[in-house]
Amino acid sequence: MPYYSSRQETVPDGYLYYTSDDDDGDDDDDDDDDDDDDDDDDDDDDDAFYVIKLKNIVVAVAVAVAVVVEVVEVVVVAVVVVVVVVVVVVVVVVVVVVVVVVVVVAVSAATTKTAVVVVVIVVLIVQLCRSHYITIDDDDDDDDDDDDDDDDDDDDDDDDDNDEDDYDDTGNGFRNINW
Repeated sequence: MPYYSSRQETVPDGYLYYTSDDDDGDDDDDDDDDDDDDDDDDDDDDDAFYVIKLKNIVVAVAVAVAVVVEVVEVVVVAVVVVVVVVVVVVVVVVVVVVVVVVVVVAVSAATTKTAVVVVVIVVLIVQLCRSHYITIDDDDDDDDDDDDDDDDDDDDDDDDDNDEDDYDDTGNGFRNINW
């Protein structure tokens, strides 16, 4: 019956070497030779088994690492996309709000300034027209007065009893007429 060896052998964790060496002192060379041949075959099989097992472990670890890297990459890309979208949306919303506020303030200020400028221009035009009109009226009134004086002289000379000539069309009412 094979027994576990007390020798320390280099084996992967979780695996044990066992031998069928007889330590009871019998020197059966034939049996020992046969056992040695069997042990060599077993060692080769064990080595092949360990190599296959190691390859499987390496492949499994590589696949696991690749899967983890892919998952992490997808998660990182998704997080980056979400963060970029959120930042872009927030920045766009903030920029749009700022632009709208600036435009509204600018339009309001421009409208207010324009309204003030228009009112000032209208007031100035009205004042200019009014002062010019008054000046023209004053000149006309002076001319009318001169004409009226001439008319008075003519009326006095002609002694005309026409009521139309007696009415002043400048709005001052009837002239003094010596009856």
